[in-house]
Amino acid sequence: MEVLFFPVKYKKKINFGGADFSKLPKKISICYVVQFSEQIKELIKELRKKRKIIISKKEVLGCSDIAKGKEEAFLYVGTGKFHPINIALKTEKKVFVLNPIPGSLSLLSSKEVRKYEKIRERNKKRFLEAKKVGILVSTKPGQNNLELAKKFAKKIEKKGKEAIIFIADFISLGELENFPQIKCWVNTACPRIIDDVVDSNLEISLVNIEDVF
Repeated sequence: MEVLFFPVKYKKKINFGGADFSKLPKKISICYVVQFSEQIKELIKELRKKRKIIISKKEVLGCSDIAKGKEEAFLYVGTGKFHPINIALKTEKKVFVLNPIPGSLSLLSSKEVRKYEKIRERNKKRFLEAKKVGILVSTKPGQNNLELAKKFAKKIEKKGKEAIIFIADFISLGELENFPQIKCWVNTACPRIIDDVVDSNLEISLVNIEDVF
């Protein structure tokens, strides 16, 4: 069966009325998700009117690496918390979030970043202590990392852990609570899954594979 990928883009214009660009420092770098790529040129024009200097712009996907440059802060264009928090953790710089749908601009709080980092470090510790580990694999194209999961399983089994690989098309985090014998889960699929764990009351420990492998 042939599989085709089509980027779904937001076609409407950004309502800049709710965005106070005076909050932004002079030198900024822009990061955005593909859904809002159509609005970036318009945004850059608006920022230059406000005498902001654009150091760089980059589309982010998954856990894309973000290069730190001469910017004073990053401006993330999109929704959700994973990307802006990831940028803040990797660059240790301020991250402003522009949600194009309401046109709102806000500064990502250091409290949110610390909360995410604290949960990540706690779960990494639980992974080290766990004797039985579940490895999550998605069958979705672009997210299927079965071979990586197998290599990882062999590595941790040599260290005395029991590794069980779970494969599914859709990973439902709530279902993981049905396996209390698994003390920590390792995610090889979309890294944004960890957003759902942080925002939920689920009693599970989950780490992205790049944090432990």
